[in-house]
Amino acid sequence: MVGLSVGGHLAYYAATEVPLDALAVFYPGWLTETTIPVSQPEPTLARTPALAALGTRVLFLVGNGDHLFTGGQRDEIAAALRDAGVRHELVVYPDTPHGFFCHERDTYRPDAADDAWRRLTALLAEELTADRPPG
Repeated sequence: MVGLSVGGHLAYYAATEVPLDALAVFYPGWLTETTIPVSQPEPTLARTPALAALGTRVLFLVGNGDHLFTGGQRDEIAAALRDAGVRHELVVYPDTPHGFFCHERDTYRPDAADDAWRRLTALLAEELTADRPPG
């Protein structure tokens, strides 16, 4: 499953409920907060242990200039993934804002987008092979 921004948040939440081989989220805001309805009564990040229990591999992509994340929130997300034992890669792109993957936005960053695409396609190729049973 792949999700961007609030779609990334929803994908993260869904992956805690449904067994998925791979989850790629691009700048999924509000994971550490309770400011949107899906993240209530506790932050969606609190559901992270379910990702490990379901065996989902996670690719988390964010810019260090993303207005939806503080450095502390990125650290909190990294710690939650690590502490839960989730197979994951968290990539923070320097000098990169929210929405860096969308070529129609002024926040588009081609180098970060190209790297993110490479990482995404590698994840899917590794985790979604035909000779591997699902789950």
